[in-house]
Amino acid sequence: MNETENKPSGEKGYGGSFASRHLFKPFSRQLSAAVYKTSITPTQLTNIGFLIGMVGVFLLLSDNYLLLVLGCILIFAQHVFDCADGDLARMKNMTSKTGALNDEFTDRMFENALFFIGTLVAYRQTGEIWVWPIGMLAVIGNLRMVALYLKLEGLGYKGQSIRKLPAWRQLLNYGGENNLLIIIVGVLTGYIGYALLAIAILTNGFSFVRFFYTIRKLEESP
Repeated sequence: MNETENKPSGEKGYGGSFASRHLFKPFSRQLSAAVYKTSITPTQLTNIGFLIGMVGVFLLLSDNYLLLVLGCILIFAQHVFDCADGDLARMKNMTSKTGALNDEFTDRMFENALFFIGTLVAYRQTGEIWVWPIGMLAVIGNLRMVALYLKLEGLGYKGQSIRKLPAWRQLLNYGGENNLLIIIVGVLTGYIGYALLAIAILTNGFSFVRFFYTIRKLEESP
């Protein structure tokens, strides 16, 4: 029976992102190739990645720096699994709408938990109430970006592949995986509040820029 995943992470209708292509996909390709001949399904990879990521999120509450590092590694691993499930689904010809829905649902649960715990940690570090609205803006920006990408997929819009863009232009392609990297840097440096502020600015700014850019492209298309 066909089961799970539908997408190559970083290859949605917005053309892909620099972080996905250069930091996560090299690991995810190795993971999907390693489990290809096993009985592991793409849905199982999705769920394993979700559990790994959630453990990493809750480790961010620790005061032990080594546990914080472990938490960051697990958060990174979550997105590796999130990329690998789509690769494995295509390799095994097991793509499905239910798998795609499961993937999106677990992604949003993980991201929301990460932003909430990240904001809580920032509040514990600073004692400043301003981190809560900043965390909310980061969540809103991320959800706005995701909603735009999903709508573009539904419209069948395909931006220019990141592989065809010059290096400087690739850096401007922002994706949700960039949020994970920014939070990881914030946790390891002790500036997670400023990491959330950066995410709030980047996600909201990028979603608006991408919206108006895509509107122009759609109007130009036949």
